[in-house]
Amino acid sequence: MMRAIPCLMVSDIASALPFYKEILGFVNVSKPDKSLANICRTPSGKPMLQGAEEGVQLYLRTPYPPPQPQDPPFPPMSVHVEVANVDDMFDEIYYRAQRTHPSEDDYFPAFQFGKARIHGRPQNTSFGTREIRINDADANLLVFFQDIRAAPQASNSNIVRGPVERKVKRR
Repeated sequence: MMRAIPCLMVSDIASALPFYKEILGFVNVSKPDKSLANICRTPSGKPMLQGAEEGVQLYLRTPYPPPQPQDPPFPPMSVHVEVANVDDMFDEIYYRAQRTHPSEDDYFPAFQFGKARIHGRPQNTSFGTREIRINDADANLLVFFQDIRAAPQASNSNIVRGPVERKVKRR
């Protein structure tokens, strides 16, 4: 077996964990300390047990040694996570966000939580994915995506589906 566990640098574990757990639905794999949190997100919502369940595992880590005021800030990192249905994932995140940070406006809901930000609803890309982009408070980027190129095609041969999901009649 081979696997990778991405590590995202955060300025403070205690400040970062609530966003990952309350909004994004991650759970602790082990007890976090002030320099490291081992978290995961699985379909069951329970911690991963040595690859027994599919999901994504992340390390949140503070810089070591601690940065000095004259040091440049650590660069943000990115993680891309493939999911079965990105729209369902967005609905779950939106529900969690509304539960913890209620918004009066359903048309323009709040997608900003302190410095953390959800970049709107899922969007189709020109390279065949549908994704939501999320920055944590330390500007790390999490992209949850679904490959829409592999989606079943319509049985009507006059319809062509593209990344924008529009219907076009062939002549």
